[in-house]
Amino acid sequence: MDNKDLTDQAVPAAEARASALCSAMLRIGTALDFDAVLPAVVDSARALTGARYGMIMTTGESDGCAEFVTSGFTERETREFAESPDGPGLFAHMRDLPGPLRLTNLSEYVTERSFSAELMRADTLLSMPMRHGGEQVGNFFLSEKPDGEAFTDEDEEVLTLFAAQAAAAIIHARALRDERRTRADLEALIETSPVGVAILDAKTGQPSFNREAWRIVEDLLDPELAPPEAMAVVT
Repeated sequence: MDNKDLTDQAVPAAEARASALCSAMLRIGTALDFDAVLPAVVDSARALTGARYGMIMTTGESDGCAEFVTSGFTERETREFAESPDGPGLFAHMRDLPGPLRLTNLSEYVTERSFSAELMRADTLLSMPMRHGGEQVGNFFLSEKPDGEAFTDEDEEVLTLFAAQAAAAIIHARALRDERRTRADLEALIETSPVGVAILDAKTGQPSFNREAWRIVEDLLDPELAPPEAMAVVT
């Protein structure tokens, strides 16, 4: 096969990979729910590289594992990974690597570093850090391509591009989740406050009242319950 034939084959493959990458980025970019973003990210990473197994671990405030999501594993396999005593140490090791890692001897690699290879499902691995603005967001772990093939330069390249977008999507979805939680907590605190609270919407100017404020208003509007001076204020 001459160089022209190789080029003719490579161009459609590159175009298909670029199209798949754009679709994957669009998919995770529109998933604003944090619980939906992580599965979408790891599923897309598997699809882009042809990996049978995929795993994503995000980094928490203390550099430990905050979230752990798998794709391609059974529930039992996922539980075994989550409960493995080697899990935190192996995650810390992979997290601290300066860049991507490609292996064709995963079992040997983890054994040499005093970790158990019992849970390793394949010997091929592509590990990829996810970073956003210099911040370590987490790591991809993909394993077992079809027919036991090794991960390629193209796999690493497309996953590097996707990892940057995935990190941004995770950061954005996490911020939205935290904002919603804070708002829900504040609303619950206001609603249960023993003090009457009225809030004006900054955009519409419409007021909203907590439970105690409504009670006060209802008392003021009831001639039999409200004192004369209160009625004077209302009228």
